[in-house]
Amino acid sequence: FFSSRRRHTRYIGDWSSDVCSSDLLQLILINVILFIPLNISASFGGNLVSYFALSLNFSEFIAKPWTFLTCMFSHESLGHIFSNMLLLFMMGRIFLVVTGFTHWTKITFLYLFGGISGNILLLMSKFLFPGMLAANYALGASDGVLAIALAVGIFCPDYIVHLILFGEVRLKWIVAVIFILSTLIDLQVNTGGKKIGRAHV
Repeated sequence: FFSSRRRHTRYIGDWSSDVCSSDLLQLILINVILFIPLNISASFGGNLVSYFALSLNFSEFIAKPWTFLTCMFSHESLGHIFSNMLLLFMMGRIFLVVTGFTHWTKITFLYLFGGISGNILLLMSKFLFPGMLAANYALGASDGVLAIALAVGIFCPDYIVHLILFGEVRLKWIVAVIFILSTLIDLQVNTGGKKIGRAHV
């Protein structure tokens, strides 16, 4: 799968300028473009987000089936989209470096697979354990980003990333922290009454 062991230990600083494919940038651009009208609508008291977020009410979900896909590209708060897009950019570039896959089907498939899997898990959890999640609807790119992060963490766990505050850190530990923060802690918040939340896989 990898041409040499050395590819596992390349630094972020060694990346060439053309590592970031147009497909990764397109995923980020779609999220940003959708964020603008959703944020403007919310600022003026509108409810445009209800047409993009995945409702956890089964009857509402059936009435808006397209939200099964649009929710994974939609964000409401600036902090939410900033953190997700930053992780998408970083993990997406590492994915391209360690795999050499530059065609859109690879990274886009992972993003969609993560989002769809997360939505299915969330709907099943809400149906089977209605009292477990307090969220009414879900949106965000977290599941898609996490799928990409888990992929590079599994395929190349010893890839070394140089962090400003921590120095050299192996990718597996970074992915582990991302998984804990985006899954266990977020799930705890959701069960405690957070209105907008996602399940992560």
